[in-house]
Amino acid sequence: MVRFVIRMLISGAAVFGVAYFSNGSLLVVESLIAGVIFALVLGVVNGILRPIVQLLALPLSILTLGIVALLINLGFFYLAAALTPGVRTVGFWQSVLAALIVAFFNSIAAWITERGDE
Repeated sequence: MVRFVIRMLISGAAVFGVAYFSNGSLLVVESLIAGVIFALVLGVVNGILRPIVQLLALPLSILTLGIVALLINLGFFYLAAALTPGVRTVGFWQSVLAALIVAFFNSIAAWITERGDE
């Protein structure tokens, strides 16, 4: 449970960082509550749907050297933004960059929480 909370805090901070430092040119988050809900929805979507979709798309992902995995990540980013009132994406390429930044920080959060097992 502590790992989940740490990951959600880092994910929420990444979402707010992207929205704040880009001045709304990559991602628009209208309130603190919307950002927290977006981070939770993104975490749930990535935790439940992403493994299934990546398994189904594995042959195509191997064939395209991982570009399909990037598109899956972007699709879930769009889905989380569509399900969260108060969060909206600005454009396709801006969303690609925002999703990459948030995914980078989520990877760091996963590394930090898994590192504590040693």
